[in-house]
Amino acid sequence: MSFRHQRDIIKNHLPLRRYLENYEIMVDMLTFMLSNDENHNINSLSRNLHVSKNKVDRAVNLLKNQKFITAIDDSLKNYRVEKEISCCINSRDEIVKLFDLALTTPDEIMQVHGEAMNPNHAAISLDGEPLLYPKIGGMVEEFRNRNMTSFIVTNGTLPEKIESLNSLPSQLYITLPAPNETVYKKVCRPMIKNGWSKISNTLDSVESLSCRSLVRITAVKNLNISENYIKDYIKLIDKANPNFFEIKGFTLQAKALMINERLKSDKKIQYYFPEYDYLEELALKFEEIGNYPLIYKNKASRDFLFAVNWDKDKDPKITTP
Repeated sequence: MSFRHQRDIIKNHLPLRRYLENYEIMVDMLTFMLSNDENHNINSLSRNLHVSKNKVDRAVNLLKNQKFITAIDDSLKNYRVEKEISCCINSRDEIVKLFDLALTTPDEIMQVHGEAMNPNHAAISLDGEPLLYPKIGGMVEEFRNRNMTSFIVTNGTLPEKIESLNSLPSQLYITLPAPNETVYKKVCRPMIKNGWSKISNTLDSVESLSCRSLVRITAVKNLNISENYIKDYIKLIDKANPNFFEIKGFTLQAKALMINERLKSDKKIQYYFPEYDYLEELALKFEEIGNYPLIYKNKASRDFLFAVNWDKDKDPKITTP
């Protein structure tokens, strides 16, 4: 993808007006919910605010992630304003002040959108396995030539691709989906042969790479994360010896909401959702048993970062491509 193409995408598909509109919708939504002390859902908010359901859904997810609103039942479809907000905020102006302090401002939105036209970092992830792209090494090299840092997030099932990369990213993320092969087959239901063996081979190669490395667990409660699995995970992390290890909480959004259907489970969705306190307790046990210093945690994203093959007092921020 050319940089001109990216700028065209931002201008035509991710225009500034869309993000400013999102901000206004969130303010209007919280104002309406505060002044109408009842339970609300996507349909009722769309109808009362005269805004499309898609835009309301996007605003709901942002407000929910920020802990401004909360689901009131197991369906995760009905919401109310968090009591800590509803008890002390009474006007639209006060909501705007809250957003300014805890979320963002229109000026910040305009600044970040302008910076996106001239990016300095490329995160290569999300839309499928990036190492399947045959020219991935050349893409990373092009980013480096433009003085841009880059991440590649891989599921670890293509160790031979990692070894043959002619240009490594600034940091390689490897998703570790399970503590052992049995759980792996349940979580991933792999369509490839010897998937667990390939992930193991990828972990074996991590320490020899000339780029920074991070092994990540996307934690799903009662599925791939529990106190019983800590020692198994530690064995795998010790084997790989990456610079960093990360635990990131599974998020109940988009297709993740269908997890019980995928697993053919009659459990409620919340059964799989790892709350921050639950993950923090496990993170402290990882720190104690694995002797990995916990160097960063974020409550909103339920993210815990550990130093493994890294000086815990050294800033982990990447400064050079």
